[in-house]
Amino acid sequence: MSEKFRDMLGASSMILMMVAVIILGLGIKNILTVLPASAYEDKGVHTFTPIEIYPVQKKNTSSYGRSRRMHPTTTVYKVRYEATDGSGYRCSFEAGSTETSAQLLAEEGDIVQRVLYIHDEDAIVVVDPDESAESYAAGERQRYLLMILIPGLFLAACAVVFVLKKTH
Repeated sequence: MSEKFRDMLGASSMILMMVAVIILGLGIKNILTVLPASAYEDKGVHTFTPIEIYPVQKKNTSSYGRSRRMHPTTTVYKVRYEATDGSGYRCSFEAGSTETSAQLLAEEGDIVQRVLYIHDEDAIVVVDPDESAESYAAGERQRYLLMILIPGLFLAACAVVFVLKKTH
């Protein structure tokens, strides 16, 4: 194996390990914030109609280096929906970085969503109509467990390789 390739492999593995540690930390932080299913009250299935399209500034995570410094934020468009039954429920969905994509989403018309109310936070979460509070909470836990498991396995494999290299 050439020296240049070995150096590149070492540098890229260090970068991957740092990314794995960051993802692992985020997974642990987020799994601690997942509410149990009992924290949600099912408010039923509601029909929502698109009300408006509006731009939102978000942190630019799609570029690196100088480009990110020059453009620290990016504009994304959201479509705000309101329940048609007069319940006052509102939700919004991100449509993308162009107003046209938001218009296409809004032109799809009404959507049907289940509303889960969080008592402690006085907030709602909208989910697919076939989801329940139990399946929503389980899905959130599963997503964050994967954020812990995959980088954890990668870091364990790196540790094994490191130990094997040191013993030989």
